[in-house]
Amino acid sequence: MIGKIGETNPLAQSLYVDHTEWINRHVPLEHAVPDIGYGFQAFITEETRMEFENGDPAELKDFKPGQKVKVLPPTEETLPVEVDYKKELGIEKLPVILVFDTKELLFKTYQEKELYNFFNERIE
Repeated sequence: MIGKIGETNPLAQSLYVDHTEWINRHVPLEHAVPDIGYGFQAFITEETRMEFENGDPAELKDFKPGQKVKVLPPTEETLPVEVDYKKELGIEKLPVILVFDTKELLFKTYQEKELYNFFNERIE
């Protein structure tokens, strides 16, 4: 996929890639939704291969915001194990509303009104 570098984070060994244009490449202009953006945080590991167009090796410091990049997803050999999130979270139907803190799932509901009640109770 093709995207543009949003930012690099040397401390986290990662870079953010905005690939909105690539995702919408087959969407007619009159049907595009300009308020929706697509991107991902790419974490650089020992298995990550970065190179310039000519094949020379590149490093994280070589990438700058706004630069166009091509990102190839991991091969099947390096893909993480798939997790059935519906089973793990006990999701019975969609849509579902999930509220997490930084550690765990705090609340799950299928009703918007229950969500408001949950937040109202936490304020009181």
